[in-house]
Amino acid sequence: MDKQIKAAGMTIYGQIAIDHIVDVNQLLRIGPLRDILLIGEDGELIFSPGSYLETEEAYIPWFFGPLRTYRKDESGGKFWVQEVARFGGNIMEIIHKGLVRQLGVPNKDLGGGGPNNIKLLYQVFANFPIQFIGTYRRKGERSEADIWEFAIGSMVSKLDLIPLHEHPPINICFEGVGPKMEDRIILRSPFPALPLDRLQDIKWPEPEGSTIVVNTIYTVTLAVEALITATTKSRLAIIACTEALCSKKPFSGDELRFFQDKYPMVKFSDISSVHDLVLKYVLPNSAAILILNESELQHLTGAQIIQVINDHTRRYLNGVFDGLRKLRDLQRNKKSKIIFTMGREGSLCLDENDVLHHCGITDVPGPIAGKTAIGDVYAGTIIGCEHVKCVVQGEVSDIALQMTAAAAAADVAVAKGFRAATVLGIDGSISDSWKKYTKLGLLDLVAKRAEQVYGPLSAVRLDEVDWAKTSTISLTDSKLTGPTLLEQDKDREWLRPPFHNSVFTPKA
Repeated sequence: MDKQIKAAGMTIYGQIAIDHIVDVNQLLRIGPLRDILLIGEDGELIFSPGSYLETEEAYIPWFFGPLRTYRKDESGGKFWVQEVARFGGNIMEIIHKGLVRQLGVPNKDLGGGGPNNIKLLYQVFANFPIQFIGTYRRKGERSEADIWEFAIGSMVSKLDLIPLHEHPPINICFEGVGPKMEDRIILRSPFPALPLDRLQDIKWPEPEGSTIVVNTIYTVTLAVEALITATTKSRLAIIACTEALCSKKPFSGDELRFFQDKYPMVKFSDISSVHDLVLKYVLPNSAAILILNESELQHLTGAQIIQVINDHTRRYLNGVFDGLRKLRDLQRNKKSKIIFTMGREGSLCLDENDVLHHCGITDVPGPIAGKTAIGDVYAGTIIGCEHVKCVVQGEVSDIALQMTAAAAAADVAVAKGFRAATVLGIDGSISDSWKKYTKLGLLDLVAKRAEQVYGPLSAVRLDEVDWAKTSTISLTDSKLTGPTLLEQDKDREWLRPPFHNSVFTPKA
């Protein structure tokens, strides 16, 4: 790889996962799942206690369970199951008890936050190399079981898969739940700890990108490697602070000894989990851009954003301000952008100067085409825009333009599906998203303004907030004057054509 091009590349750390996606309502109409599953009034999935789901991957049956009731609350709708097993042992006993039902025929797709970011980058951006570092099996002979390795390998310049696991995790994504039939609940494979003797002979790949991105990683050894690398070896670091990445599960004594020996610059005597590592080492020592949603902000900082009252999930404004302040305090003098996504309430950005920005979503009439990975579409757009503007072009990025582009990508992905998030799709949606952008002002002043408008913030729900009313800046200064297309801000050289939707004509 040419050194000049290599310097402008990107390294993404992540975990390959396989999404098995199903419409739960269709399953209940025509499938055997209705024997063990009911949907509650608030969209909870109520499984018969001790029941199991059977799905198939790489021609192998996999059994998820034992199942219970799952409600989209502070978990963000993502749950670890206790066991994913193959035939044999207690599975045969469960089958004989009549507690196993087939999932049906799910749609299967390459999943995981990192791979989803790569899919978005591949669709939108061009001419800079991407390296992916993750874990998966590496077989001596290629087979149908390696189709997901082929899939991600076709989108990156360099694929470094560390041979730590026999198979990738499977996520079962139930779509069409909740009162509006728009929510999803995900059951995830457990990811057991690795015997450390398997790590002694592993040659860890060297990151080659100037930008290092860290997304969901279930394997604790790779998570620690990725976070420390992003802190010490990058020109630009971007971290998607998911709950799975920032796990509170304590390190074992063997893991602590392994980490202290491998990373002597980190004081692991004060760090007991990946969650601790992020709070006590990464945030104080790195100017990484952080991307997270409300459940992730609550998980990371302890801010009380999400509450379940009478079985109804509510998200409160005071917790958002509290969580953002806590993150900023942890960053000490290394202030960086904090991107905070709120689903239907849009997104916020606390920039390097403690100024808060908001961008809303564009409601789309009719059925929703895209439900999964919308947060990854938003994050992937931010990642690509930041890398091209700051690292490739060496310029200062404009957060307003990044937020409107990311919101446009998410909007078009919701309306038309993930594959519609292209340059054409984003540019076509920007004309709506730029109208939803508002520069609000300094965080503490915005919080005071919100209290003047709404009263005590501990009682103000996110879905009740009109963010424009919380702005402390004049209307003229807080709004954009017009849409800025991707090609105007980034230059077509770094975007994937065609561009016939833009005001530009193709280069000769």
